[in-house]
Amino acid sequence: MQKFTRIIANTLVKEKIIDLDEVDIYIYGLETLFQYLFIAFLILTLGTINHFLLETILFTICFLTLRRYAGGLHLKNDHFCILFSLLLIQLMIILVKSDAVSINILEFLACVSYIYIYLSNPVDNKNKPFDNEELVYFKNKLKLSLYKYLFVFLFCVIFQFKLLIIMLSWSIVINALSLSLGKFFRNRKSKLFL
Repeated sequence: MQKFTRIIANTLVKEKIIDLDEVDIYIYGLETLFQYLFIAFLILTLGTINHFLLETILFTICFLTLRRYAGGLHLKNDHFCILFSLLLIQLMIILVKSDAVSINILEFLACVSYIYIYLSNPVDNKNKPFDNEELVYFKNKLKLSLYKYLFVFLFCVIFQFKLLIIMLSWSIVINALSLSLGKFFRNRKSKLFL
């Protein structure tokens, strides 16, 4: 992928669209873009194969909305991270399709998970720990996201959007699990986890 992004960046320099001193920034940006597009492709493929595309998209959006500020389990390698994320999505698909957990139990688990996330501090990464200012920033953003989540959840309950209630609930539960695992592995030596 680096070769491909370098070719694109060099072409942009030749065409005088960017300056030579900006090449590294554009290479990084292009690599990040292509990585996100690849992950999105894998997630959409997983949803399509399982005939669960809408649910997969809803879950992913709900999950990432909270994960962005809550933090959670960090893996040392991008490949493991992608694989773990796909396994989480597949697990959610199996649980929802099989009705393994009743809606009442799921909503209870979501409420407990919501409270746990609300009371917890976001989990940072060992390679880039939060300073006090960042911790306050992410905690405030997390609480704002949780308030929005609660509003959307209550809206869905009132208007009986069962599918969205289920996806919101699973995303909260799995975020709480990721947050717990992130805290557990944060201060331990591991070859797989950061």
